[in-house]
Amino acid sequence: MKKLMSLVCAFVMAFSMTTAVYAVAQAEDPVTVKIEDYFKLTNAGTESPAQTFSFSITKDGFSDTGLKSDGEAVTEDDVPLPTVGTAVFAEGDATTTGTKEDVEITLPLTTDFPAVGIYKYIIKQNSTANTAGVGYVSSDIRLVVTVIQDENGKKVIGGVHTELDDDDDKTDVITNPYSAGTLTVEKEVTGNLGDKNAPFDITVTFTKPSGKTIGGSIYYGDKEIKPSDWKADGTVDAEITLKHGESVNFTNIPYGVTYTVVEDDYTAAADGGYDAADYDYDDDDKTIDSALDEVLVTNNKGKTPDTGIIVNNLPYIAILAVVGLGFIVFFSRRRANDEI
Repeated sequence: MKKLMSLVCAFVMAFSMTTAVYAVAQAEDPVTVKIEDYFKLTNAGTESPAQTFSFSITKDGFSDTGLKSDGEAVTEDDVPLPTVGTAVFAEGDATTTGTKEDVEITLPLTTDFPAVGIYKYIIKQNSTANTAGVGYVSSDIRLVVTVIQDENGKKVIGGVHTELDDDDDKTDVITNPYSAGTLTVEKEVTGNLGDKNAPFDITVTFTKPSGKTIGGSIYYGDKEIKPSDWKADGTVDAEITLKHGESVNFTNIPYGVTYTVVEDDYTAAADGGYDAADYDYDDDDKTIDSALDEVLVTNNKGKTPDTGIIVNNLPYIAILAVVGLGFIVFFSRRRANDEI
């Protein structure tokens, strides 16, 4: 019988290596299993905020149970509850390939299980932090614990595995993405009277998604917009100055953040006399939801050249007129002489 149990244990352990089943037969209490949580960047060149992913666990039924030691049937109140740890990531930990932290699940003592059987639980990842740009796992993680009896009649954990969305696909891996993009603001000056060396002041206003928190910094030039810089109304302003052909990149903006670009008024004669600024947004929604958004701000100042008589040219025009008159007199006299 001992040889048979050893063969069974060896089979279960070998099976677990390919199907994310944790074989823990005959293991000593307490039994701990792990879920691998990967924090992954959607776009290269971005920086993830510090993030702690926590989890909740609830009971989800049981089956194939025996009788309790007192001969009574197992009830839900008899079923013990495992505990689930957290995955803690420091600022900048996420990478494009994913950085892994193990989430430990500690099972109840085998003696706490009322009888042999299959016990099911639902683990959910909490999104209470609700950090902008961070994606949370919405699928249920189902934990299945099988309690068996050894040859001596002692309860032992025969196997543990996790599934996603109750589709029977066993997995012990989850992924949390961090998505952030770049906003480029460019300046163009047009028109024959436009001054390409003139500076133009521009205000870029960012608004965070409703109900979200900002966990990381936005960078532009040598400046930084910190999470503490955001105002109570959920906005933050950045002041920039651009000349023709210049641009500023705002990097590490979390997905879901919206933006507006407003230039100071340069239409008055004292301020340059330009036409009203033209804004060309390549994203009509003005929302960060891709690797790059661009805005082109154009100032135009032009005037049709005056093609009339210029006073400074009058002497030359008078000389041309005298020469022309001389030709007329010369040819008129010559014709008269030819007719005599």
